[in-house]
Amino acid sequence: EAAARVVQLVGSAVLLGSRSYNAGDAEHCFLVYRKTVLLLLSDSFNARLTREEEGGLLSALERANCLLSSSRRSWLLRLSLDELVQKRAAHGRVAPAPAVEKAHLYWSRRPLSCEPPASSMAAVAAPPTGPNAIPEDLLVQIFHQLSGQDLGHASKVCNLWKTLTPTVAEDLLRRRRSLPPGSHVLSSWTRSLAAYDTLMSAVGPKPSRPWWREWPEMRVEEMILSGQHQFAQQHRFMPGGEHGIAVLLRRYAAGLDWMVQAGGPLSDAPACLLVPAYGSMAIARAVSEGLAERSQSPPVGPSTKCICHRFAASVWAVDEALRTRALYVSRPLPPAYASLHGVFGLATTDDAWLALLSSDTALGDSMRTQTVVQASTDPPMCFPEMHVAIPVHRLSSVPCELRNGPIVKFVSEEARGGCFRSLIQTSPTGCHLPPLTMITVEAIHEAGEWEAVPGVPCSRKRITVKVAFEY
Repeated sequence: EAAARVVQLVGSAVLLGSRSYNAGDAEHCFLVYRKTVLLLLSDSFNARLTREEEGGLLSALERANCLLSSSRRSWLLRLSLDELVQKRAAHGRVAPAPAVEKAHLYWSRRPLSCEPPASSMAAVAAPPTGPNAIPEDLLVQIFHQLSGQDLGHASKVCNLWKTLTPTVAEDLLRRRRSLPPGSHVLSSWTRSLAAYDTLMSAVGPKPSRPWWREWPEMRVEEMILSGQHQFAQQHRFMPGGEHGIAVLLRRYAAGLDWMVQAGGPLSDAPACLLVPAYGSMAIARAVSEGLAERSQSPPVGPSTKCICHRFAASVWAVDEALRTRALYVSRPLPPAYASLHGVFGLATTDDAWLALLSSDTALGDSMRTQTVVQASTDPPMCFPEMHVAIPVHRLSSVPCELRNGPIVKFVSEEARGGCFRSLIQTSPTGCHLPPLTMITVEAIHEAGEWEAVPGVPCSRKRITVKVAFEY
């Protein structure tokens, strides 16, 4: 029975991997083979490998991780799987001893054709395995080893896989986010799991430490990144310090009360209030560094140590708080505004926004944010300096700061396609977006081409964008 399960698993992996390889996606082919090898080595699959078989798979996996070419890594793991299947397919049959002929003792020409691969020989021992022929319980075990993105690809194979993948994605996401069964019903578990995986690849898994343990170090880095080196003294942000968390929570108690009265959990309110206002640059640095490291050296399996960023708890706290609040939003917000420049400008806190300043920016261009987006629903025309003013969206106060440069208008829409498409209100006039939100350019109006007040052209460039993130 174990031999048959191994043959079925490898046959399915070869089927999926070959399709990706023939389509030119050698990297996805390698990931399929690698996850198959890891599943065979896991205790949950119970492949009953011998020491020789286990050593062969581990050796192939280690050698594959040292190769740069996705094609070579794919073929190396494919050969190891073929060798394992060949042994399992021949299990129980004793091959006759080859007859030693005289011709074998002398030089002879090598045959032009070679033996078929072991994956083809396995078809003699077991019938060809199609997607619908794999037992459902075995499919569930395989799917639990995939990422959210891979589950999305698998859902397009056949109707059975399309039915199973959301259930597996929900189970994985509830475990990782500690969501009780029946709560937080999401419209697309697979897309939400893929978003979770992306953030985890950037800052590491959610650590056991609370976010407030990172507060002093995060605030020091925020001071340095914002050019305020004279205030980068850790004792100022420690418990009991003049800028400690307890002091700020007392100062902005009205903001906390508003968030709770608006329906948000009290446990999420402090992180949602303080981290974006006082740590947005540090979060952007954490996410950008993690994504850069991921692109240079992608993870090679669960055996690889996944190091948490020093601000991982803060990133996870504010991300989960905002995504949780999105579940309770009944209608999209009115248009919101933010400046690209200034003290709390979008490009000041997150370099990703600099893409909008390029002369090549066109309608439909998209980019992902690296930190929490802060905007205000108070339009510029509410202030006397209507042509250059934009509100400072920090906590509960909304003073007006004179700025130059482009202004960004956020247009919110109803949720659809498994994505939330509106900003999330966190104060009477302030709203936020979580990290890794997709921003799409909807319209561009140069200075003088639009009016904040009828008859008064505005001297600032306006870029209108739409937003989307999985929740």
